[in-house]
Amino acid sequence: MNLPSYIQDNIEFLIEELNARAIHQLMSNGHVDDRLSDILDGLESNLNVAPVETPAPVVADPTPDPVVETPEAVAAFLADEPHEQFTHPDDVAPEEVK
Repeated sequence: MNLPSYIQDNIEFLIEELNARAIHQLMSNGHVDDRLSDILDGLESNLNVAPVETPAPVVADPTPDPVVETPEAVAAFLADEPHEQFTHPDDVAPEEVK
């Protein structure tokens, strides 16, 4: 078996593996090497499928915005509608339970 036919027989696997490598490069370096992108584009064009876009890595925000509640905001919230006072069943005296 010659190399072109071997590559053709394994093209889908090669594309999957090279896409995994591209994602790893993107996450590690912030970009994908141009040669790897060119190879992926060439293999995908021979497979007659649309090129797969490499997803950008998801980076969590290490410092979320703090929640600041001013006394005025709390008072306005409490004044909007009446709120029931929650009591735990264990806190209620037996004669109050009906």
